[in-house]
Amino acid sequence: MAISKTSRISSVDPEGVLTLSADDSVAEASRRMRDHQVGSLVVTDESGRLVGMITERDLMNGAHAVSAQWEQTPVSELMTAEVVSVGPEASAEDVSRVMASHRVRHLPILDGERVVGIVSARDILARQLQVAQASKTAAEMVALLGKGLRRLDPDELVEMIRTKVPEMFQAQRWALYLADEAGGGAGGPGIHRNECPCGDDALAMAASEADATEGVTIREDPPQACRDAGCDGCRAVIALDAAVPRPAAEGAPAPESSYLCMCGLGAPTHDAREVLRYKLELVADILGMNLLNARLYQAAYRDPLTDLCARRAVEEALLAEHARALQHHRPFSAIVLDVDGFKAVNDAHGHRAGDQLLKELGRMLRAAVRTYDLLARDGGDEFTVLMPEVGLSRARDMAERLRHSVEERLAGPGQDPVTVSVGVASWTGESEDTGPAVVRRAHAALYEAKRNGRNRVISSLVPVPEEAPPAAPPAAAAATAGE
Repeated sequence: MAISKTSRISSVDPEGVLTLSADDSVAEASRRMRDHQVGSLVVTDESGRLVGMITERDLMNGAHAVSAQWEQTPVSELMTAEVVSVGPEASAEDVSRVMASHRVRHLPILDGERVVGIVSARDILARQLQVAQASKTAAEMVALLGKGLRRLDPDELVEMIRTKVPEMFQAQRWALYLADEAGGGAGGPGIHRNECPCGDDALAMAASEADATEGVTIREDPPQACRDAGCDGCRAVIALDAAVPRPAAEGAPAPESSYLCMCGLGAPTHDAREVLRYKLELVADILGMNLLNARLYQAAYRDPLTDLCARRAVEEALLAEHARALQHHRPFSAIVLDVDGFKAVNDAHGHRAGDQLLKELGRMLRAAVRTYDLLARDGGDEFTVLMPEVGLSRARDMAERLRHSVEERLAGPGQDPVTVSVGVASWTGESEDTGPAVVRRAHAALYEAKRNGRNRVISSLVPVPEEAPPAAPPAAAAATAGE
């Protein structure tokens, strides 16, 4: 990303404009340049209008001609009358181009006919170096932020955005508006704020009107709604959907945009404003990329209804757990359960009631299992618990506790009783007994529980002999063969 070169040269402070009149002597011009250590002086008339400019080069070129009359020769005889100038809105890039095309090193800055400043090639170079250094520092700060943001869990990502980004910009107030809580689609918009007085409705309205393709917006005057709420100072908005395609269906209203709004940033000079924009654009790129990854992660690994893990997370965890079990010779178990008669709930009360029941069951199961167990919804009304370091006996005890807790505490629509059937299986210790094979046995046990009346736990373990049986003697084997 290239650094913007549009910083206005009016932000360059030449420590005042040194002027003299056309009637002043060349000697006086020389003394002023020496005393103030400058390379040029602006020549003005009595009303302050620009009439010429005299530089060190002019003095050197005319030194031989006027050396005998240094004190008596007026500046008007050596000055340049046809002066090239720029306006206060000119950029550093514009100034460099004008200097190069006219082969001059000093340019007066005119506001109308009034001289308001002077800029030299040295000023431009110093400013460019200053901006480059500030931009380098900004890039280093953003790089550190990027290392911390490389997470796939949307909640952790949001927490990093809330705590680190406003701190980086020293924002007095900020509001983080997530149109769909980082893309999960499970809880609607999420609003996080610090000292922001704007109401939720105002933030939602801003989200509907935001153009996510802009990426970054800087406004030195906040919108009227913000001023009415008491906000002031420079305001910066990062559109968090800039890297995420969000097409709307034909005829449907445009989707809301997620954004981070920070205000109270002070009133930066134009050059500082350009560094601010550069820094914001770097942050916007990083946030957009990480939010996109979080959305993809949620789509693949999180169940949007219950916010539990999804089937893909189970599949990958089974591979890892089997490899760990082989290496350390430690057990692991799987529990598979589903709701008895769930179809009847949907038929009698509708799918919304069925979804609510699954959400409540998911919350109950998450509170009951260990923090390092993997709990997932496989789809429909089926749930899986992967339990590291747990053999069959303990896994069956846990399954029984889950079944009993559901029966005692969970009521369906209309307070109808809810029960679950549960299948349990554990790793046999054989290398061929893979993680998916363990889950398949748990499924088979679940179906057995269904066939045996439901609301019960069935466990399955393929026995593994401690040692191979002895081979039959040859005679006995022959006799057996002859029978």
